[in-house]
Amino acid sequence: MSDDVPPAEQPPSVPGESEFENGGAGATEELPRELGGSGGMIERETGAAGSETVEPAAGGAPPVIVEPVCDPANDPSTPDMVLPCAVSSALYVCRYCHGDPPVKAAGTSYVTFADIKANAPLIYGVIKSGTMPWPPYTLSAWQKSTVLKWLGKNGSCAIGAPQGCQ
Repeated sequence: MSDDVPPAEQPPSVPGESEFENGGAGATEELPRELGGSGGMIERETGAAGSETVEPAAGGAPPVIVEPVCDPANDPSTPDMVLPCAVSSALYVCRYCHGDPPVKAAGTSYVTFADIKANAPLIYGVIKSGTMPWPPYTLSAWQKSTVLKWLGKNGSCAIGAPQGCQ
């Protein structure tokens, strides 16, 4: 687990979690200046989803995460795949309305990987802009960053997991 995420916002540990949650094999990250690093751009390898760039923020504010952009031709997902555990946990708030069946005029279910994949650019846009979820529901910082990093810029990086959470 990352030390920079408050304990109340960290997801539960799941043995055998996908590469997504731990950054993948060989993940690297440069520390910001205030934590002993050079303070420059930070490039972190994130496995199949490419890399994410973190831009240092001014005035000691938390770094701004710039979502990766992926090439759809490199997507190994198949229709029978499922959502990665961390992403499924982060999206539970969305399922209050986007369940199966959808309620409150939501119109679309966001329960399966196929549901999310088909609507990835739309989901990215409404979460990034903050127009969803509607009150009284909210996404924590962990939920929002987890979903946005997994979706990638405009939903280009949403890759399924071969098996569900246990």
